Amino acid sequence: MTTPFRLWLEPPPVNASAPLSRDRIVAAALRILDAEQLSAVTMRRVAAELGTGPASLSAHVSTRTSCTL
Repeated sequence: MTTPFRLWLEPPPVNASAPLSRDRIVAAALRILDAEQLSAVTMRRVAAELGTGPASLSAHVSTRTSCTL
C-alpha cells in the first residue's frame, strides 16, 4: 500500500505567523524603539522583526517619512 498524499493533513509550519496588520507592525516598531533607538526603526528592520520583507509592509503603510531629532 502506498502512503497517501499528506499535504492537507500536515499542520502549518511552526514559523507561520499571523497575517500582517497595523497593530502588529506598530508593536514591532515600538519593540525596536524601546530596545534600540529611533534611527533603528526602519522598514527593513521592522520587516525583519516580523519575519517578512520590506515590500510586504508597503500595503500597510500609507506614507514613509523620515524623522530627525
